[in-house]
Amino acid sequence: MLTALQIVNLGTNSLSNGHCATMCVLDVFSNCSTLQVLELSENAFSGKLSRGIGKLSPRLSDLYLGDNNITGNIPEEIGNLTELIALSLGFNNLIGQVPSALGHLKNLQYLELSSNKLQGNIPLEINVLVNLGYLLLNLNHLSGSIPSYMGGLQQLRELDLSSNQLTGRIPNAIGRCFRLERIDLSHNSLTGNIPMEISRLHSLQFYLNFSYNLLTGRLPSLGGMQQVQAIDISANKRSGPISSDIGSCSGLQYLNLAKNKLEGIVPISIGQLKSLESIDISFNELSGPVPLSIANLTMLRHLNFSYNYLNGSVPNEGAFRKLSAKSFLANPGLCAASGWLNLPNCTSSDKNHAAFNRNIVLIASTGTFFALCCILGIFYTLYRRIKRHPITNSLLGEGFMQISRQELYTATQGFSAAN
Repeated sequence: MLTALQIVNLGTNSLSNGHCATMCVLDVFSNCSTLQVLELSENAFSGKLSRGIGKLSPRLSDLYLGDNNITGNIPEEIGNLTELIALSLGFNNLIGQVPSALGHLKNLQYLELSSNKLQGNIPLEINVLVNLGYLLLNLNHLSGSIPSYMGGLQQLRELDLSSNQLTGRIPNAIGRCFRLERIDLSHNSLTGNIPMEISRLHSLQFYLNFSYNLLTGRLPSLGGMQQVQAIDISANKRSGPISSDIGSCSGLQYLNLAKNKLEGIVPISIGQLKSLESIDISFNELSGPVPLSIANLTMLRHLNFSYNYLNGSVPNEGAFRKLSAKSFLANPGLCAASGWLNLPNCTSSDKNHAAFNRNIVLIASTGTFFALCCILGIFYTLYRRIKRHPITNSLLGEGFMQISRQELYTATQGFSAAN
């Protein structure tokens, strides 16, 4: 009677498999030769996955067993389900390694193994899953480096490797995943620079999260990510300035760069982020004034500039009126109007200094631009002159005698030091 079944949806119940030591509920469906979708997630099924999982319908395209209490290893026989498009085994108690047999699932578009106890490296065989759009391996105990072949998975829309024990560098090849909308590599032990190729991920719409790693070097350009809603690179060892092109991230709502070693000024361009609701750049080494442009951020609800070296007057208009004293803790050089934000009262010299700093920032930015234009102009002029009048022997003077190296060697007695 069950042989004609195509879709079974028993998800989100309290079903269990009784006293079976294995997921014997799967045996019930082993004769359903036309079964395409099996949804058993969010129940109370327990026990190990048996090798019999490979005997499910050869037409099975969707298998959802997440949010249960399944234990043991993922059997290699799962590779027999070659028509699978979606496989969800997340939020169980699976152990062992991610099976290499997943490489047989060439049609797979969705793979979720999140929140288990899986160990070992990310298997090389995943590189053949060129249709994969969602790779969710977060909340496990995976180790080793992020494979560079990830760049070949160009259908990826979401990559979540967070909360593992991954080490090494973020591969440059990640920048070739042009369709990525979400990427989360947080809570690992990744080192080195964030590759410049990350700036090519123009399709990021939701979040980029590299927080709680050991990343060093300067922040890459982020201005090309105009649609991204959240950027979190907090709790690393990043240094250098915050690039002014951050103001081009017009969709940004959440920005967290706290707990790094960032230095330089807070860029005025942050005031261009009209959708910004939260910004945290605390626990860095930033200096200079608090940009007045932030006053225009009408959506801003949270701001934390604490534990830096900012100085001058904190504006008391617009978005600043929503903030509390916690926003500016431990910046000894800051002051404010009488009694506001529990900061020292600003003197006229403080206000003048703050205005001076803001003018310096503006002048420096404008001056840099014009200086660059002048340098380019000089090089272009020299290039045109050289192109018109190439250096020839005539420019060296027609009256000069030309001698060979052999003649010079003989005349100086073999380049003797006595001459």
